[in-house]
Amino acid sequence: MKNFSSFIQQLKLPNTLLLAAALGLTIDAAQAQGSTSITQNFDGGPNQLGYRNTGSRLAIIGGRSGGNDVPANVPVTTSGPLSLSLDGANGGVTSVLTFNPVSFTSTSGNFLEFRLAAFGLTPRNSGVSLGDYVRVAISPDQGATFYDTFELIPSSNNSFGFSNGPSASLGAYDGDGSPDQVLIAGSGPQTTVNYSTVRINLSNPSLTNATVRITLSSSSNNSRWVIDDVVISSSAPLPVELKSFTAEAFEKGTQLKWATASEKNNAAFEIQRSSTPNEFKTIGRVAGQGTSSRSHSYEWLDEQPLGGLSYYRLRQLDIDGTESFSPVATVRHKENLTAGAFFPNPTTGQVTLNAALGAVKYRVLNTLGQTVLMGDAQGGSAVDMQSLRTGAYFLELQSAAGRIVQRFMREQ
Repeated sequence: MKNFSSFIQQLKLPNTLLLAAALGLTIDAAQAQGSTSITQNFDGGPNQLGYRNTGSRLAIIGGRSGGNDVPANVPVTTSGPLSLSLDGANGGVTSVLTFNPVSFTSTSGNFLEFRLAAFGLTPRNSGVSLGDYVRVAISPDQGATFYDTFELIPSSNNSFGFSNGPSASLGAYDGDGSPDQVLIAGSGPQTTVNYSTVRINLSNPSLTNATVRITLSSSSNNSRWVIDDVVISSSAPLPVELKSFTAEAFEKGTQLKWATASEKNNAAFEIQRSSTPNEFKTIGRVAGQGTSSRSHSYEWLDEQPLGGLSYYRLRQLDIDGTESFSPVATVRHKENLTAGAFFPNPTTGQVTLNAALGAVKYRVLNTLGQTVLMGDAQGGSAVDMQSLRTGAYFLELQSAAGRIVQRFMREQ
């Protein structure tokens, strides 16, 4: 499966990614393009991956470590002048970095990489110790659920600076929530390159987008974790370059429009919809252009949209059956309460009100317009109809959204 959107010309970004929300369209993921990557280097430059920190405060640092630190007089940054630091404290400190979601062009060739160092600070130079940790969790559903994937655990007073050696693949996402654990061998200063550049394999058939969460924890006030150059990369080629994809709500339904800059072996687009971010069903199909270097525009109308918030995406099918997925577009329609104000209908004893109604006043009227039941209720609750004889009735609901009257049948 490949995600094939780029939007590069639209936003004038380098050939890497998208982090934007356009009118009528919400895209919650940065787009990693073929054979490219997106980086968060904490230097404050443009086109960063983006992140938020919860927990203990992190420091932006630069330069070199102190002459009495361990390791001493070495750079505390990698590619740029600044990096992110968590200094330990008595009682412990923990910071959680959650990075913006990234969608992949393929489920193979994807990885997370980041630079990591551990320092022992003066006066005791103790370094990070057992009980401290760096943990990586991956979410396949844009932050709804996270699965622990990798954990680096010190042994005793470990410290190591940034190395120029190759990266080491220390873990892989498998979605089971049990992290690959790596214990820093031995105690004291370390010279191995395996911990300086951590690489985690994100190639998995179920992982079409990833939200990365990195947790740094330190219990000693003589220790420091330093992180820099967080890279998420995809190396897959793009079968279709999507210039735009919009979803907009109208009285007649949801209007979907998209345009391609080029297509290769493109058989068709399937339109998929969901009421949640990850449970999509195909509701339509539009033929593709095969192979073309020209721009093409498409549109499709969902004449029976869902009430409330809906999620749309395109499933692109190659001629050989290979599938690709677009980023997700969201759109909101008013709840169609008249068509589904309560259920079941007919009823044998009670009806359940639509949860979207909120607080309501209700009346049950017979076919002569006489009130036979009335009261107050809450959306999502049940209204007892046991006292009614079999036959036809009208249920009137008055809420902040307005007045609804709907006919129903009382059956045995």
